[in-house]
Amino acid sequence: MVGPHSDFRIDQHGGIYLTLVLTLAVCIVVAGIALIVYQEHFARRVYPGVYVEELDLRGKTRSEARSLLEQYYGDYVHRPIVLTGPKQSWMASLADMGVYVDIGPTVESAYSVGRSGEFVADMGTQMGLLLKGRCLAPVFDYDEGRSTVYLGRLARDIDQPARSASLIITGLQVRVESSRPGRELDVPATCRRLREQLAAHSISQLDLAVSEVYPPVIDVETGHAQAEHILRAPITLSFTDQVPDSKGGMTLESSTRTWTLDRAALADMLVIRQIAAPSGGVDLSIGLDRNQLTDWVEQIAIQVDRPPRNARFRFDPATGELTPTVMSQRGLQVDVAGTVELIESQIEAGEREASLHIDSTPASVSVDGREGLGIRELVSRGETSFQGSSAARARNIETAAARFDGVMVLPEETLSFNSYLGIVSEAHGFEESWVIFGDRTVLGPGGGVCQVSTTCFRAAFFGGFPVVERWPHAYRVGWYEPPLGLDAAIFSPSVDFKFTNDTGHGILIQTHADSAAGTLVFEFYGTKTGRVVEMEEPVVSDTVPPPDPVRELDPSLAPGTEKLVERSRDGLDVTVYRIVRWPDGRVEREEFFSRFQPWPARYKVGPAVEEQPAPEGTAPMRGP
Repeated sequence: MVGPHSDFRIDQHGGIYLTLVLTLAVCIVVAGIALIVYQEHFARRVYPGVYVEELDLRGKTRSEARSLLEQYYGDYVHRPIVLTGPKQSWMASLADMGVYVDIGPTVESAYSVGRSGEFVADMGTQMGLLLKGRCLAPVFDYDEGRSTVYLGRLARDIDQPARSASLIITGLQVRVESSRPGRELDVPATCRRLREQLAAHSISQLDLAVSEVYPPVIDVETGHAQAEHILRAPITLSFTDQVPDSKGGMTLESSTRTWTLDRAALADMLVIRQIAAPSGGVDLSIGLDRNQLTDWVEQIAIQVDRPPRNARFRFDPATGELTPTVMSQRGLQVDVAGTVELIESQIEAGEREASLHIDSTPASVSVDGREGLGIRELVSRGETSFQGSSAARARNIETAAARFDGVMVLPEETLSFNSYLGIVSEAHGFEESWVIFGDRTVLGPGGGVCQVSTTCFRAAFFGGFPVVERWPHAYRVGWYEPPLGLDAAIFSPSVDFKFTNDTGHGILIQTHADSAAGTLVFEFYGTKTGRVVEMEEPVVSDTVPPPDPVRELDPSLAPGTEKLVERSRDGLDVTVYRIVRWPDGRVEREEFFSRFQPWPARYKVGPAVEEQPAPEGTAPMRGP
C-alpha cells in the first residue's frame, strides 16, 4: 500500500536527477561555447604554450610571430661556434659555417602545433600545451658551399703533407731521412657532422674530421743496405784475347784487358726505384741505372768488337808449302745486354769481378785449316801491262794489288772485288791520278785501280770461273788493249767485279806488281779441274768514228801553243767468246759483250797571240 509520503519521495528524487541533467547540459553547452570561442580566437594565432627556444609565441599571428622571431634571431648568424681540431681550436661564426635561421619555416612550425586536422589528436595536443607547453627549435637553413669554402681556408692551417722516408746520396755517402705522417682536414666529412648536429640542435661546437695521412714510403733500410752494398768496392770487367805476338805476328798469345768502375762512378750510376709493396705502400730498391751501365759497356764494345779476320798465305810452287802471311783471328762482339745482366747478378751475389760477355765468330779461313784447302798448283793466271804509267798510277796499282795478295776464296764462295779493295781515297793510301769520270778524264784518287780489276778478271776468265758481275769501261782504254773487250771497270760501290770459285777446293790469289817492268800478274793457286779454256778472237762491229777534237783553254800554257792530253778513240761493239772444254767432253761457250762510246781527242791550248801593229812605212810580213 502506498501512502501519500511515497509520492513525495518519488517526486523528490526525480527533481534531483533532472537538476543534474540540466546542469550537465548547461556545462556541456558552456564548454562547447567556450571551445568554439577558444578555437575562433586562435584560429589564426599560435596556440598558448608554444615556444621557440625561450620566445613565447602564444596568441601571435604569423606576421606577429615572424616579427618577434626576426627580432629575436637578428644577430643569430654572429653567434660563435667552436671548431675543435688536433691540439688546436678555432672560433667561427654560424654565418662562416653557412648556418642561418629560416624564419618562415620556423613560424609555420610553431603555427602548425595542434593543427594536424585530427580533432581528438588536436584537442589532446592543445590540452597538453595548456598544461606543460612545448619548446620548439628553430628551423635552420644550411649553405654547404659556404662552409666548404671556409673549411677549405681552414685546411691550410691544418693540413700537413706526409713525408716519405728517403735516401740522400752525397758523393759516396748514403743518408736516410725518416718518414713523417701528415694530416688532412676531411671537408666533406666535417660538413656531414655539421648537418647531423643541426638536426640534433647542437651547434655550439663542432669536432673537425681530421684524418692522418701516411706516406707511401715508410721504411728505406733495405734500400740503404743495397746502396752500401753496391758502393762497397769497385767493379772490374776483364777479357782475355788471343792476339798475334809482338815478334813477328805469326803466333798467338794471350792478352788480358780490364775495365773498372770505381766507387765514384758507381755512385753516379745509382738509381732509386719505387716498387709496390704487398701492404699497399711503396718499397725503395737501389740499383745501377741500366741506361748508364749500358753506355759504359757499349764504350768497351767499341774497343773490343772486331770482324773475323781470315788468314792469308803465300804458296811456293817449288816446295808445295803454304806459309801464312797474316794470322787468322776470330771475330768478337760484346754482348752488351748479357754483360749488363752479368754485372747486375754479380753485384747481387757480392762479387766484384766479372768476365766480359763475348760472342765469338771463327774466321772462315784459319791457319789451322790450311791443309784441307787443296792448294797444290797454279790454276790460272792473268797479266796486264801498265808500262809508261805515271808514278802515282803505278803506286795506286801496287796498293790495290796488295789488298788481294794472299786472299783465299773458299769453295762455292763468290769473291767481290770491292769488298777487298775497300774505300778508294787518299786517306786509305791512294794517290791522285787520271780517272774516267763521265765523258772525260780527270784527276782523282785511285787512278789505275781498274788495271787491277781487269787483271783479276783475266785470271778468272782464263781459269774458266763463273763470272757473276763484270762491267766494261764506257770508253776504250789503251792500258787494257790488246785484246779488245777483256777489261773490267770498278767504281765502288755500284760497279763491282765478282766471280765464283766452282773448283771444289780453295783458290789462293797471289799478286805481283812490278813497277820497273810495268807488269801486273794475278795467279790463282788451287786444284785443277781438268777443264781447258780458250778465247776466240774478239768480234768487232758497229764502229763509230770519234767526234771532233775538243780544245780547252789553259792559261798556264804559252800563247799560241796546244798540247794533246787525250787521244781519240773509235766507238765500237766488241764480243768475246770463252770456250770451256771439260774432261767429260762437255763444251761451254760464253759471250762477253762490251760497247765502247766514241772518244774525242782533247787538247789544252794557250791564250791567243795578240797581233802587234806594223811600223809606219812597212808592209806586213806573211808566211809561205
